Amino acid sequence: EVQAIGNRTSQRTRAFMRLATRIPCLLAMSGTPARSRPVQLWPTLHCIDAQTFPDFYAYANRYCNPKETPYGTKYEGITNAPELHSLLSTRTLRRTKAEVMSFLPPKIITTVPCSVDKGRMEAYREQAKKAREATEFERSDAIAGLFQSAYELKADACKQWIMDFLSTDEKLLVFAWHHAVVNDIANFLASKEIGVRILTGETSSAQRERIKTEFVNDEKV
Repeated sequence: EVQAIGNRTSQRTRAFMRLATRIPCLLAMSGTPARSRPVQLWPTLHCIDAQTFPDFYAYANRYCNPKETPYGTKYEGITNAPELHSLLSTRTLRRTKAEVMSFLPPKIITTVPCSVDKGRMEAYREQAKKAREATEFERSDAIAGLFQSAYELKADACKQWIMDFLSTDEKLLVFAWHHAVVNDIANFLASKEIGVRILTGETSSAQRERIKTEFVNDEKV
């Protein structure tokens, strides 16, 4: 999971780079595309080819579009992309899902229409109108409120869809944006005596492994 060492200043990355200098061969692997910023590739590139990528600042200043800000230099873009691509193409092997996981079906995205209360829908539209008319200072909070209201409109329909799916005795992963939504759905399932596990950004590494193991192996979860 080499995408986890994209931040060169993190304790994890520093520990990884120390270990990498002590082994004779390194094959950095990941199933996650590196689409964010070229700056996140440097720790990996340095570990697999320190001669070509010996220094972070030389790499970042050439390929990461340095911008001076009141808080220091930011490396959030890309420069000299054809040159960087040429270097990467001789040091990477890319395999698509179709090549290495041909047994998996193609991803299917389905939109499920749901009915909502007419009165609450009108209130939501009024809230949306106020968000559009809000000042720049107020708009962030207004949009956050819209996210919550959008879930509240669809909450009953979402929960019913989840219950219908679970009646097939299949496992289900439910993704949500806000902790309040995650907790609301989890509490609803628990009230139906359905085994549920929560995994969010607040979940520790040790708990993550336990939760994943229970989800995969425990028939009651």
